[in-house]
Parts: sequence; C-alpha cells; structure tokens
Amino acid sequence: MFLELFGRVANGLAGRSHSRRGDPSWYLEEIFTHDGRGNFTRPKNMRGQLFDAVQLEITQLPPYPLAPAKTVQCKGRLDSELDEVVVTTS
Repeated sequence: MFLELFGRVANGLAGRSHSRRGDPSWYLEEIFTHDGRGNFTRPKNMRGQLFDAVQLEITQLPPYPLAPAKTVQCKGRLDSELDEVVVTTS
C-alpha cells in the first residue's frame, strides 16, 4: 500500500509538467527554473542533472509521536519502478 502511494505521488508530480505531461524530468526543470529570458545561460543538460540529483521521499510517521510505533519511509527517483523504491522502517 505504501509503495502504491509512492507511485501515485510520483505520477501526480510528473503529470504537472506543462511541456510534456507525464515526464518527470520536465517537471523538475519547470519547478527549479524561472520563466523568461534569463534562462538562456542554464546548462543544456540541467534537466538530466536535476533528474539524477532529486529523489522523492515519503515518510509515514506513527499516529502518536510518543508511541513506540515504527516509521516507514520510501525513497526513489520520480521514474522509479515500484520494485526499485527503497523502503525502510525505524
């Protein structure tokens, strides 16, 4: 269930791309760069660099902060298949 949530969030973020819907690298470039003429100096491979550097991380905290329940965390790239997502508990 937690991996399914990860997949839905990643797909939802990628779907917000205005240029190419469903492409997470375009989504990252759009949120980390501004519109306008000042963008001409950014590196041509910025989209790929952002895509390699940014990962999605979702943490589920226990319902009561003082309870001895475990925390579950998922992390991976925006294009990760569900079997590639790292799940940890603490």
